[in-house]
Amino acid sequence: MPSDFATILNPPLTDLEAVNILLRLKHMPLAPPQSQLDAPGQLRAMQMARAQPPPPVHVPRRNAICVPRINTHKDLEIFAQPDPPCATQPIPSGVDLRALTRHYRLGPDAQELIYVRPPQEPPCQCIIETGGPCGLILADHEHLHAPRFGRGCPWEGCTFVLANDCMDTPQFFMDLHLKAMHFYDEPLCPLCYCSLLAAPPERRMLSLLEHYQSGWCTGLAKHAITHGLPVPKPRMPQA
Repeated sequence: MPSDFATILNPPLTDLEAVNILLRLKHMPLAPPQSQLDAPGQLRAMQMARAQPPPPVHVPRRNAICVPRINTHKDLEIFAQPDPPCATQPIPSGVDLRALTRHYRLGPDAQELIYVRPPQEPPCQCIIETGGPCGLILADHEHLHAPRFGRGCPWEGCTFVLANDCMDTPQFFMDLHLKAMHFYDEPLCPLCYCSLLAAPPERRMLSLLEHYQSGWCTGLAKHAITHGLPVPKPRMPQA
């Protein structure tokens, strides 16, 4: 994992902040020698003054930020600007899902998709070795069927073909297609609950890791801000 993908919390005081504190302490009044006090009342007054706590010193923190309200993915566009309201960080493409969730202090649930299932599951119509349809419901499948000819949907009568940019993990994307389009399961992000069949901002099918890496997950951005971590820098769509 690249060295710049590291947590930065509670940065040390800058030289300017330290100088401000020293100047404040330097100008605090000191008690004069007792020989210079010409009355017992003055001594009592000085003792009372010294017993009072010093005025609070306000040291502005560099991570004390004001960020906009995040409701939709469009609210994340400000973090892609040259001068974002808080620290941002692009997520390297080489980071896997486990390392990413560990870096952002997320639990194991952040690695699992949420599926919205219909009340009645249809039988599987994928063509199997016998030449007929499978017939099992989704819950009875140990594994879903592999793409036909490497990239085509095995469901009878379906003409869906995987795009070229899905061929690194064809089974994953075919599983998404089968669950969503034929078994009517919709995969959702566990943090922002967007559909990964039409993930923002380009409304195209993404894996959960690709969604996190894109920087357009509102849930991940909120979590980063809450925990004082750099917000994932959104990748702007290509024109």
